[in-house]
Amino acid sequence: MGLITVSGEPGSHHEEVARLTAQRLHFELVNDSRLGAMIAEEFGADAAIPDRAWRHVAAHILARLATEHHLVVATAGAEMLFRNFPNWLRVDVVAPEARRVGALMIDRGLDRAAARRSLGELEAALRQERKRRFGRVTAPATLFDITLNSEALDSEHMAALLEEAAKIRGILE
Repeated sequence: MGLITVSGEPGSHHEEVARLTAQRLHFELVNDSRLGAMIAEEFGADAAIPDRAWRHVAAHILARLATEHHLVVATAGAEMLFRNFPNWLRVDVVAPEARRVGALMIDRGLDRAAARRSLGELEAALRQERKRRFGRVTAPATLFDITLNSEALDSEHMAALLEEAAKIRGILE
């Protein structure tokens, strides 16, 4: 089955791109909350997965699901979960800071100063989460097949590009 991972900076709307891509391709969407629920179902709601094991647990659950369905996975670090997985497209969504601040202002109803603070907090939390789970705070560009900039493209445009990329790569087959 096909797999598309969509990662992105806070405020870049990468989750929306993932959702729209999944809809366009009729793939199953797995986001942070869905993955968390699947982990809780597998290991119990009270089970605490050690940070060093999270990568392996997530990869196991997603690989099993990917044998049954085409997937779009939108969770931090998804581009680092699989090695040598056939039919895999790794996507990164970026945007300039001003654009991401503006997105948070609109999405959360914040003024510019509060949105800037919120963005800083979200970026710090993402770096900490990546460090705990993967041992690095950022993902090098070489881990991605496609990088999309949401400054010039809206979510629908990016989803359309990913639909075409999936067709070109043969992920639908």
